[in-house]
Amino acid sequence: MLGPNGAGKSSLMKTIAGLQTADSGEIRFNGVDILKDRQFIQKQMGFLPQDFGVYPKVAAYDLLNHIAVLKGIGNATKRKQHVMFLLEQVNLYPYRNKEVYTFSGA
Repeated sequence: MLGPNGAGKSSLMKTIAGLQTADSGEIRFNGVDILKDRQFIQKQMGFLPQDFGVYPKVAAYDLLNHIAVLKGIGNATKRKQHVMFLLEQVNLYPYRNKEVYTFSGA
């Protein structure tokens, strides 16, 4: 999502992710009002703001593995395959053992 500072990008994403409540209206994803059914969207997406301040010294692979556990991917083999696939998709596989705080935010 692109837009100038103050346009509401972060507020929208926090609302979609269920981290803040909306003042009014609705947000629909695949026909489901995610403001009423937060778990539906939380199973579909991940949200990582630029400055999230959690686990900064953990390696990229370990952080994604942890998040996969939190999202309910219990099978270790499936989880590893999924994490490796995601690292490849975003061109971070070569940096999988690098601590996330060292990554650029730009």
